[in-house]
Amino acid sequence: MKIPMSEPHLMDNFERAEFLEKLSAHIVRIYADKEDTLYRQLCSRDLNIDDTLLAIFSKWGNWQEEAHESTYPSKNWQIWYSAIETSSFYACFKSRLSISKICPVFRIVHNFSIKNYDENGLENMIEGRCGLDYDTAEHIHAISLHIDAELYLNQRGYTKIPAGQEYIAAYTAENNEAQFTIKDLLFTNKYHLWKKHVLQHNNIHQDK
Repeated sequence: MKIPMSEPHLMDNFERAEFLEKLSAHIVRIYADKEDTLYRQLCSRDLNIDDTLLAIFSKWGNWQEEAHESTYPSKNWQIWYSAIETSSFYACFKSRLSISKICPVFRIVHNFSIKNYDENGLENMIEGRCGLDYDTAEHIHAISLHIDAELYLNQRGYTKIPAGQEYIAAYTAENNEAQFTIKDLLFTNKYHLWKKHVLQHNNIHQDK
């Protein structure tokens, strides 16, 4: 396997902690706004990317941008690769790249589907995630795409959230009935659901 001359930098523990601290402060600043003006402004802006990213997708696989309204807080693409198939084995792989408009960060995840040839098996296909980063992806094109996309996005001012860290809780309701992760607040449209819980929390304390 030919390894590219340049590879993304993997954060050490100190860098990861420093990055997450800055990210948390950024989230607090945006989500502490009593109105949603700043949030809406951020969701309406364009990403700092050009057709180079799409060319990277096309170089290594087939791709499709996910359909979302223009004010969705992130842009997302699905990329899939040629299947690996023999007379007794079949596996297909795909990647998902998400770039946040709320904060200059992105995430890449890789998934696989393997055909189950066991006649007594409960599932026809076994699905799962390929490790935690580009160095544990299980398809050479997924590795190459990940490296090329990450290097390009770094040049455009975007930082990849360390693998698995997007699931860290960024906000938990006082009664623990709702929890919002970094992924929820930066890559999905759960802002108004979050705001609803915050308002409920504030009203409860005002009534006491």
